[in-house]
Amino acid sequence: MERLKQEKEIENKENFSTKIELHFFRHDDKKSPEGKADQEIQISEEGRKHAASFTEDDSIKQSVAFGSPRVRTKETAALHMAGRRFTEEELEKSYTLDKLIEKIGPNKIATDERLDFILGINEKFTEEVQKSFDQGTFLKFLVEESDDLAKEIKDENVSSYSRVAARIAEIVNKYLIIASRFEELVKEHADKYSRIMKRFMGTHQTTSECFLAKVIEKTDGIEARNNFVKALNNQGFNSSEGFECDIVTDKEGKTTLHIKFEKPKTEEKEGFVFNRDINPAVIDEIVNDFKNKKHNP
Repeated sequence: MERLKQEKEIENKENFSTKIELHFFRHDDKKSPEGKADQEIQISEEGRKHAASFTEDDSIKQSVAFGSPRVRTKETAALHMAGRRFTEEELEKSYTLDKLIEKIGPNKIATDERLDFILGINEKFTEEVQKSFDQGTFLKFLVEESDDLAKEIKDENVSSYSRVAARIAEIVNKYLIIASRFEELVKEHADKYSRIMKRFMGTHQTTSECFLAKVIEKTDGIEARNNFVKALNNQGFNSSEGFECDIVTDKEGKTTLHIKFEKPKTEEKEGFVFNRDINPAVIDEIVNDFKNKKHNP
């Protein structure tokens, strides 16, 4: 009760009624395969410590971590959410995912297949992906060429730009729909719930980037999208790098979607900042982009 009281004191200083925070990020540094199947590869000791450094809150009462079916994404998401619960000595240990769940608590780590990256079985698409990855142009290839290639090979199941972006857009749309019910729940049970819900989404390189690239393309145009891709070295996010989506309901009941990403400028490279409210209709457009390509090959 004391922790909930402290949370409410902090929230009351902010001018909103309720908020859903969605944190999307790439998994952290992974171990070598050592004969394991890709889905079972964990993050390394360095990756555990780095992922845990992103934790902002002690309480995870209204938080859930999601990952793809691959262990490393769920481990990263769990540590972004609850890293403060682990001592440095504990982070040096190689936990199994079951042990991580045991430490954090039940129902706090879940799987969402839309966070995965599935190449499909088409050899031509797989070859082009592998070539672009080896050349350091993985994201650039997906954004600029993969939709046309998917159309050429008549395969809607490969992880093309529009398909990957649409899957992440579906997740965002889910929480846009949930926002009104969350608002009602908090008002009805203010003694039990704080005003902020948090979700931590562990993904793979280029997965959430495709969604953000689509958002930038639709709001600021192709040139801005290409500048975003360039700022990511044409390849994608680094370990644990990502962006935030805030779904905010104000005291008049109006819901706003805000997306924030920042890549700091360095001496060698231009940075990139995207920090603005987004019309929720843009999310529907991203979903429909793929549906239209799917039905009009």
